[in-house]
Amino acid sequence: SALMADIQPWLARPTPYLFGGCSLTGVDCSCFVQLVLRSLGINVPRTAQAQYDAVQLVNASDLQVGDLLFYQRTYSSPDRITHVAFYVGGGMQISAVEPTVGRQSIAAPFWIAHYAGAGRVRHG
Repeated sequence: SALMADIQPWLARPTPYLFGGCSLTGVDCSCFVQLVLRSLGINVPRTAQAQYDAVQLVNASDLQVGDLLFYQRTYSSPDRITHVAFYVGGGMQISAVEPTVGRQSIAAPFWIAHYAGAGRVRHG
């Protein structure tokens, strides 16, 4: 898919996680999502909370590849939503976390404990 093609450069390095980072030399979760979507011609806000506020929420049972998964209170922050990932199918997500951008199982206890919802980006 186009999404996976645009994610590949981030995985190939692999790109290190960097809080506040916004490039292939270091990136945080929300900028990773923002830059991948921008490469597909879709503009979303910069932070995970603002991205959550900008999407159409969907039920976890209706997830499609490319939907965004949102997590709450993954670190101390004034925002409720503190992490965002791409759903890539098969119970897996790709996101920028320590130590590098990579795949994670959405069934991992940490992600289950912090799950806040899923959203679909409005195209166009």
